Amino acid sequence: MKKLLFIGLFIVAALFGHSPAFSQDEATKPGYKNGESWLFTSKDSGTIGSDPSKMLNGTYELSIVDGKIKIAAVTGSQKDELDPRPPTLICLLGFCPNLNFPLSVGKQWGRDYKGTYIGSSKTMARKVTYEVKAIEQVTTPAGTFRAFKLESDDRAGPRDYWVTNYWYSPETRSIVKYQFDATAGGQEAGLKREIELIKFTPAK
Repeated sequence: MKKLLFIGLFIVAALFGHSPAFSQDEATKPGYKNGESWLFTSKDSGTIGSDPSKMLNGTYELSIVDGKIKIAAVTGSQKDELDPRPPTLICLLGFCPNLNFPLSVGKQWGRDYKGTYIGSSKTMARKVTYEVKAIEQVTTPAGTFRAFKLESDDRAGPRDYWVTNYWYSPETRSIVKYQFDATAGGQEAGLKREIELIKFTPAK
């Protein structure tokens, strides 16, 4: 009887002993609270077609107000709400297909869509694939985070594609670092974008 009790306790201990490791290796879908905010810097280089207004250079605040996400450009103490909200900035939180929860290393997914080049009305079929590549320590001006590294490949052809690398932190429930390169397919010109988290303010 004592032997059976010992075996039972050993199994329970083994199961609970592995639980923390499993939770650390998987990111579940986040929830957000009113009053939370994230401050990012964005730096664009290269070109973005014929519409320079689409460039994101500066400091941007994402905040949750009345259950909705608001985005503002920040210059010193001044905040100017952006409307429409830039999709790239919205997707720094868990609201877009680039974050398909739960996240775990090796997970892959994809989607097909139709898009247009900036300055053109012609549509093209594109396919974007996503993969969780690794778990890494990432340092930004906001601190050092244990983050899931993801990569997306968005293409319309063998030489018409762009690549995005981004790091999601369960601690901030956001992407903390983002690198986009539209010249990955060998194009001579294209947009390059780098975004980093510089401050996270939790709800009070």
